[in-house]
Amino acid sequence: MPEKIEMPCELEEELKAAVKEDFVSALEAIKDKRLVFVQQLTRVSKALEPAVVEGEPIRVFIPSSRLTTVMQYSSQGVAKAFEKQGYQVLFYIESNDMEGSNAVDFFNTYINFNPHVTFNVNNVNNGFLHDDVINIMWWQDLMPAIRNHQLLNWRKNDFNFSISPIFDQHLKQCGAEKVQRQHFVFDEAIFYSDNKQLQQKIVFVGSSYLPAINFADNQQMQAITELVEILNQGRSFDKQAITTIAERTHLNYEFVFWKLLHYVVRDYSVKWLCRNSNLPVEIYGRYWEQDSLVAPFYQGELQHGVQVADVYRSATYAIVSHPFEINSQRLVEVAACGCIPVVYDCRDIAETPHWDEFCLFFKTEQDLTDIFENRAVPAKSPLLLAQKFTYDTAVYHFIEQSAIQSLSNVPASDAVENHS
Repeated sequence: MPEKIEMPCELEEELKAAVKEDFVSALEAIKDKRLVFVQQLTRVSKALEPAVVEGEPIRVFIPSSRLTTVMQYSSQGVAKAFEKQGYQVLFYIESNDMEGSNAVDFFNTYINFNPHVTFNVNNVNNGFLHDDVINIMWWQDLMPAIRNHQLLNWRKNDFNFSISPIFDQHLKQCGAEKVQRQHFVFDEAIFYSDNKQLQQKIVFVGSSYLPAINFADNQQMQAITELVEILNQGRSFDKQAITTIAERTHLNYEFVFWKLLHYVVRDYSVKWLCRNSNLPVEIYGRYWEQDSLVAPFYQGELQHGVQVADVYRSATYAIVSHPFEINSQRLVEVAACGCIPVVYDCRDIAETPHWDEFCLFFKTEQDLTDIFENRAVPAKSPLLLAQKFTYDTAVYHFIEQSAIQSLSNVPASDAVENHS
């Protein structure tokens, strides 16, 4: 859609105003007309039965948007993995950055493709689907649609997968009966080991949580003080501990959990590293230049993807600090590059598996110092851990744990066996 109209300066102001008015009116008319089309096309889509034809591949429709940062690449990786398994895939995304969301084009594309399966990241997107269309949703972020706990309209052929037990709870409060686990995966074309000799250094890639903190707020500072005390003592950040701190400081539980706790675990882990390491340290991300202790080790921002992978491939160790999850995207990307993950030890509250043989764990500042002073290594290569987090394994899981398997003559378990 055009966004602006330019007119020669010498035109009369009255004429300019009239043209601008007509321009705005035309855009409004287009939007109104598109809305009518969308309503018509929604009805067509909902009535569109996806018949299975013997000898023809199952069709998978995967919509995404260039306006997303990570989600579009996740959707694209899933699309490629489905294609490798012989499915016919339509990955729908804007052709370039000048295109915006066009629902008329979306529905026309969907109707012409007539898929058996739709796949969405962080989106339900089921209001226009025929009952027989299988809809797979992979929740990787706590989106407003599930965070607000509004009762959603679930279908029999809707299948929810999430990266975390916390997301499971939110989905179930939205009426989802069953949620299955599917952890983050990594792009094998970007994150891989080049088998070169790694430098004896430690890296951390990720932004500081400093902007989330108001250091002039006494309640926040009291909560941070109590969280840091738990961290220093190596105690557990369980729900009761966070609840007690939130009540004592009169702060919202969600704010303490999602902002202050993440700040303490991530930023203080990096501070420990910068204060104690006897190996070279490199810190990448945003806002670290604002921390006087970390600033001397700060190397700037990295674009997610190749730049991050190159850093991991260059280092022996990488810090992975998350307050309640072991199975994070950063963990698998570090491992895939052959770098040793040095993980904040939240195994007392984190969902299994914990990958004890492939990682090194620290709970306190002394633990972290000991790892690097002793040049510790895990029992098994991190590369073996990474093999369990590919797009191929994720798609096998989606097929096996949804109704897709009933559409095909080849069970997912057989496909996995043949692949391996």
